[in-house]
Amino acid sequence: MTAPATFDVAIVGYGPAGVVAAALLGQAGLSVYVCDRMDGVYEIPRAISLDHEVMRVFQQIGVVDAVAPHCEVFTSSEYFGVDGHLIRRMTMVDPPYPQGYTRQSRRQRAAQRQGGRRAHRGDRPDRRRQHERRRGGRLPARRVCALAGGDARDRRAARVIADNGHAMTITWSDSLDAIDWDELSALYRAAPLGNKSPAWLRTAFGNSMFRCFARDADRLVGAGRALADGVDCSYLCDVAVLPSHQGLGLGKQIIARLVERSHGHRKIILYAVPGKEPFYRKLGFKRMTTAMAIFENQAAMQQRGYLVDD
Repeated sequence: MTAPATFDVAIVGYGPAGVVAAALLGQAGLSVYVCDRMDGVYEIPRAISLDHEVMRVFQQIGVVDAVAPHCEVFTSSEYFGVDGHLIRRMTMVDPPYPQGYTRQSRRQRAAQRQGGRRAHRGDRPDRRRQHERRRGGRLPARRVCALAGGDARDRRAARVIADNGHAMTITWSDSLDAIDWDELSALYRAAPLGNKSPAWLRTAFGNSMFRCFARDADRLVGAGRALADGVDCSYLCDVAVLPSHQGLGLGKQIIARLVERSHGHRKIILYAVPGKEPFYRKLGFKRMTTAMAIFENQAAMQQRGYLVDD
């Protein structure tokens, strides 16, 4: 059996930070192995802006010309939740001194990956599914496991960089006893899923038959609830995950737990953020052809794509 290759650095998580790290390390003459649990570019933007320093890094790794056409100067902007409430207003200084660039798009991240492919030597960027995360550190060659086509592959590296910098250990609860309602409110603002006050959340979750809370160490990173009557209908709603933990399968786990708790109801329903329907299809949900709703702010929900004008 051939011994696993040994690299100077292994990067677990090939998102924007992983791509840039691979490119910079490759330029420094280090051999780099990268792996990720996803096979393609993540569909949802993970940031809203880039600053001048990031653009200089893009210039250094040779991708700034590919990225720049998909950017524009970051002007003053407002951010709204799905319910139409203002989450945050960001004001910027006037030209000619803009603070950054906006429109972090899928094409930008694809351009970054092209730069990563050119800049690092050794194994080409590998899209194999992540099997194990390791904490980085100055250690002898360490083992990195990846899955490709169902087969485990071993790689060894002197240094390991993992996304988020640590292995995520999630603890689950459905109890309201230890909930910090201010922390939960901050989670929904950050997700972003609207401005839900602590008092509003206390009432909503208190009146819900099923709840689900996810913690990474002592930090609340995900939540969801289901309104149910015990026999006929369970309505899943308010599923939110912190941006730092999005894209890691946590939202799927929250939905799966709520669906499991709703077992025995004749129907389990929800409505998706426009554009996220494929996510719920993968979890077994089907589109309803006759569903209708009355929202507090009908015009705002129609503008955001939740309602259609017959």
